[in-house]
Amino acid sequence: MLLIAILLVLRPWQMPVLTVEDGPDVAVEVEDLQSAQVEAQSVEPEPELEPLNFTISAGGDMLIHMPVADSAWDGTMWDFSRLMEPVTPYIQGSDIALCNMETAMVPRDQAPTGYPIFGTPRDLADEMAEMGWTGCSTSSNHSLDQGLAGVINTLDFLDAAGLGHAGTARSQEEANQPQLYRIEGGDQSVTVAHIAAAHNTNGLPVPEEAPWSIQMIDIPQIEAQARQAREDGADIVVATLHCCEAEYNTAAEPFQEQTAAELAASGLIDIYIAHHAHVPRPIALLEGGPNGNGMWVAYGLGNFISNQTREATGSTESSTGLMAFFEGVKNEGEPARVVAAEWLAVTVDAGHIVRPLIGGVAEGAVLAPDEMAYRWDLTRQILEGGPATEITSPPTSDSNVTTVIKRS
Repeated sequence: MLLIAILLVLRPWQMPVLTVEDGPDVAVEVEDLQSAQVEAQSVEPEPELEPLNFTISAGGDMLIHMPVADSAWDGTMWDFSRLMEPVTPYIQGSDIALCNMETAMVPRDQAPTGYPIFGTPRDLADEMAEMGWTGCSTSSNHSLDQGLAGVINTLDFLDAAGLGHAGTARSQEEANQPQLYRIEGGDQSVTVAHIAAAHNTNGLPVPEEAPWSIQMIDIPQIEAQARQAREDGADIVVATLHCCEAEYNTAAEPFQEQTAAELAASGLIDIYIAHHAHVPRPIALLEGGPNGNGMWVAYGLGNFISNQTREATGSTESSTGLMAFFEGVKNEGEPARVVAAEWLAVTVDAGHIVRPLIGGVAEGAVLAPDEMAYRWDLTRQILEGGPATEITSPPTSDSNVTTVIKRS
């Protein structure tokens, strides 16, 4: 043992040369020590994992008025994908693309209906999945237009299409769980939780036998859901709130600003998205948020597709909405975080074709270029001075794979 102690304190060049003659046990110990030194010198450090970059996008209200459904009808079926084809690259380039399914869907054997009691063809769900949408918020003032059966049908149709959903539920157990998505790229993954709620139901009563069928805006409850989602492994939490009262007003409402401030202060929400105003509203980055990184707020994304023209509403902005893109990153050993936001103006052209408006230009538009430039400029003014920048080409997903995690 004394000899071994001496060997350990000697430098390599002071190591005595020992042979079997010095004793078999000592020779074996020296060989083991020398082998360990060689092995230690040959082991290379583990390479650092590449950052996982990801994009979460969201679109505005999907309001399938009967004129929109008529434009989608091709004589045998409703082809909504044709109406939204120009913006499809922006949807498909996102790792998670969230729609706002404002209206309840009806089976194929039931005639669709429009405003004020919507019943949207179920084909919309299948075609949205084909376009690249990942999931939808389903809580809105029109969620109960078809009663509890409409809530159940809508969720069944979204499930059948492979789309996620948040905001309405078929059971208390489902209502208690956020919708989870997993983005995987390289050797890293990010889990995103989506929760949603509505401000009202247009006076329609929430079914007594199913009080859980629609989530209403309740800040402590939303915070509790976000907290549970993080305990269950969510890296990013998105909250979609369908509110409030001042439709066609492009300024954020006091109630929105108050709820946004409370959610940001909770440190639980990364992204807060608002719907219902039917016109674009500002995008902001509030203090607070997870780990003090701030919380991104889109106070209103306007309409994605609808028949709300200037003639119908008195607002040019109701023909134009936003897609918001939130860029996130997950570095090895660090929490995932949202680091930037971008916006894309989208507008409804003749025939209810949804087109991107970039720098005032809508390629392939039927309406006059001056009209399209005017619509874009109105949107630019709303977002001017904010932290989000205009996106000029579709995002890319870095070959990431996104999984919709089914609720148990």
